[in-house]
Amino acid sequence: IAENPRAVVLFHAPWCQHCQSLLPKYEEVARSSSVPMGAVDCDNHAKVVSLYGLRGFPTVMRFVDGQMEKEYEGDRSTESLARFCV
Repeated sequence: IAENPRAVVLFHAPWCQHCQSLLPKYEEVARSSSVPMGAVDCDNHAKVVSLYGLRGFPTVMRFVDGQMEKEYEGDRSTESLARFCV
């Protein structure tokens, strides 16, 4: 991450059907992205929900230098996610 100050994180819940449909697309983008990408299961990390004020799932956020820069608001297509992760 020192070489790339950006990172993208998917906050999801295993019971969420929207998360289940987005996860394969997110993983596809992550495999080809030069930006580090991760995923957080919010059922197992409840403090994260409170820390970022998450209200719904899935939520994708872009971080720069460890600070949340922007929340993803695009459609759930691979192409749109890839553009967000640049």
